[in-house]
Amino acid sequence: MSFDIWWISFGVLILELLALDIGVFNRRAHEVRLKEALFWSAFWIILTLIFNIGVCFLKGQESALQFFTAYLVEKSLSIG
Repeated sequence: MSFDIWWISFGVLILELLALDIGVFNRRAHEVRLKEALFWSAFWIILTLIFNIGVCFLKGQESALQFFTAYLVEKSLSIG
């Protein structure tokens, strides 16, 4: 696969996940309970770790470490 195909595939995947999250799973307004919040947090974290494994295989350990470090910084900033 060429480099452009990877970016297009990644963009399509992100749009699909966003559409599922907004249009299917959170279609109606409701109070988010702790169990649901923990489930969705775990889901997105696991998905990110799987993506990081792909980065490691495609771009090497240095790029994977940079991505993981940036992810941890972003996650820590959003917990405030």
